[in-house]
Amino acid sequence: MLRTKEQIQLFLNKTKQQKLKEKQRQKLKYKKAQEATKKILKGKSIKKAKQPPEKPLKYAYSLTIYQSHQVERETNEDNLYSLYELQHIEELFPEEEGRINWIVWNKLIDKYRKNL
Repeated sequence: MLRTKEQIQLFLNKTKQQKLKEKQRQKLKYKKAQEATKKILKGKSIKKAKQPPEKPLKYAYSLTIYQSHQVERETNEDNLYSLYELQHIEELFPEEEGRINWIVWNKLIDKYRKNL
């Protein structure tokens, strides 16, 4: 079935108007959704404003050693463990906590030596 020019023009005008109506519906839908989200967000901000402010910290701790926040002094040799003591810490100091993972220790030492 062939259409005349008038029929084609009518058909195109109808589809154009349908598309315009659909765009208007979409705009209205989006506008309503935006307004709803604004209301929700406004309600949340009011709830946040009604909450009492958080209490500031009562205690602040800072440690200053040798007029600096960084410890720059090395520990006394007498207070350090020797390598033998570290390797046999279970027998020598059974009450001490913490153990060294010697596999990781050796990997770190090898990596350090390669970097030097």
